[in-house]
Amino acid sequence: MLSLAKMNVNGLIEEIGDRHLDGLLYWVEEVNKDKLNTDLVATNLTFADDAGKAKLKPDMSTSLGEMHRALDNVSPSIISTQGRVLYDKMTQSVAAWEEIIQIQMGTKPMPAGGDQMDLVARAIAASEDARGALERLANFKRQRANEARNHADDEYATMRLVMLALVAGAGLAVFIG
Repeated sequence: MLSLAKMNVNGLIEEIGDRHLDGLLYWVEEVNKDKLNTDLVATNLTFADDAGKAKLKPDMSTSLGEMHRALDNVSPSIISTQGRVLYDKMTQSVAAWEEIIQIQMGTKPMPAGGDQMDLVARAIAASEDARGALERLANFKRQRANEARNHADDEYATMRLVMLALVAGAGLAVFIG
């Protein structure tokens, strides 16, 4: 009975929650890092001469590819309806930002009537929107992991009390009987 009373799975609960949360947050941070790298290169691209642009464009393509790889690793960890909605909004905002980046790289045409300053302003706004969507998704997953951890703690405490009562009842029955 003392062994049962001393059981503590809080460490296990913490480990499970941290491992799953850390994995997701790692990939969200990778998406964010690669997005930031692309933003920085795009900023330099605006001021570079033709030789500089030729050197920077492959770096942007590499960062975008790495960002998509990280996004692919985030998706399987999103299972709730609310999480899917946040994930979908995040991918939409990242796609809108990436479309502007593709224009800056020259892989997509400049919209009719658009100029470089308009494109830069749109890129900044889209980048901020994508960053905010990434933060909202990470905060949601962090909240869900903490709620699951707390729920598991509560269930374990209830289970331990029930088991202690059963063991005590059985011991009392043996002692009386």
